[in-house]
Amino acid sequence: MEYLKTYQNYLQTIGYTNKTIKGKIERLTVYLTYSAKNNILEANHTTIATYYQWLQQQKPHCKAITLHYYMITLRQFYDWLHICNYIVDHPFSKIDLLQPKSDYTRKPIPENKLFSLWKNTLYDYEKLILIFGYGCGLRAKELTELKVHHIDFDRGFVKVTNGKNSKRRSIPLQATHLRYLYQYKIQQGLSPEHTFFTVTQNTIRIYFKQMQERLGWQRPYYSLHHLRHSIASHLVDRDMNIELVQLFLGHSSLQTTQIYVNPIKKVTAWNI
Repeated sequence: MEYLKTYQNYLQTIGYTNKTIKGKIERLTVYLTYSAKNNILEANHTTIATYYQWLQQQKPHCKAITLHYYMITLRQFYDWLHICNYIVDHPFSKIDLLQPKSDYTRKPIPENKLFSLWKNTLYDYEKLILIFGYGCGLRAKELTELKVHHIDFDRGFVKVTNGKNSKRRSIPLQATHLRYLYQYKIQQGLSPEHTFFTVTQNTIRIYFKQMQERLGWQRPYYSLHHLRHSIASHLVDRDMNIELVQLFLGHSSLQTTQIYVNPIKKVTAWNI
């Protein structure tokens, strides 16, 4: 366990959230407990393969994706040990971790349905959900932290200052969305510190569900996170480079962006 605290401090330094760090440390503790009688610095690819088999036996009810997270976390730990010169040979050098296949994929919301949602909004907060949730691809947490001063009205950007893992990014706004936000700010007399959503993430999810219910859509309803997946797929459908979509969404890994994208060629531009 002697390296665990140092690694935890490293994760804090590079900006991981406490919740994420806790999960990583818990998964690593399982491995370190398993390896208590062995020197983890001497592990090789056989050691890792044997551990994975043991993990499958110890956690028979875990989904494949959960076991995958255990192994990804372990590989990242050994990445750090290797960078810090604690080890010479990386035990994962001969191992390829394949993303488990999932039966569930978030299909993008068709743009005609998004257009229908926009045209049938009753409240300002419903338009804000679509502008920021779809148009900007913001996460639920990012929605609740968004303030007026995060909108650069001169340049037409939304500034996300505290994204996942404390990442920052700037997102372009459609001209129509920018005009709406400017008029909304003036009409409501909003100060720079005003928060656009003064409710919880779950309440925003309920609002989005109610918008679909009002239109008579059938279950299962689209989740709030579907908006983020949808803009990713629609941008790729419009021939945006996948690396640019990665920056737009604020993903650290291109692989994550590729999982998000589910193109449905061909779409028409959503101009509202």
